[in-house]
Amino acid sequence: MKNLLVALALIANITAFGSERSKVKVTNDSTAIFKVYYTSPVSNKVRVNIYNEDGKKVFSEIIKNENGFVRPYNMSNLPAGNYKFEIVDNEDVRAYEFAFNNAPANAEGLTVFVNKFSDNKFFLGLGNASNQEVTIKIMDENRNEVYSATENVVSQFSQLFNLEAVKSGVTFKVMSNGITVKEISF
Repeated sequence: MKNLLVALALIANITAFGSERSKVKVTNDSTAIFKVYYTSPVSNKVRVNIYNEDGKKVFSEIIKNENGFVRPYNMSNLPAGNYKFEIVDNEDVRAYEFAFNNAPANAEGLTVFVNKFSDNKFFLGLGNASNQEVTIKIMDENRNEVYSATENVVSQFSQLFNLEAVKSGVTFKVMSNGITVKEISF
């Protein structure tokens, strides 16, 4: 009976330990700096890969961690385009796609970026040095407008969009004073 209890306790511990999974989050606080947040209940090696829109690996590193890390990635030396972070550990391969606009603030003083978090979730970020009214339009693959709003950007503006109704081919268009500041397509 004692051996049975020890065996059941061991199985319960293994099951509980095995059910805890690593967690990954990728954020963008500015236009060129992306941060990978990684936590895990166990120590392991994590590979972080960055791919360009042609699928070419432009950066790779292995991070040995004790239970997690926060790692900034400066993308300022890369050209504008669509990229993908790939985080690989002992459990999973996770991918985070995003559009990167490496251009400095435009003549209107507005910086624009869009990150693609999943098939239908996108994060739009805007930044400027002064108050500015901008129009945000989102279009589907046939250029049909699925969203339009005007926002007053005071220093920074951000919004997460869930575009379940759009099946493919999403385009974000940001305009100021009737002039297209940036158009980003996925």
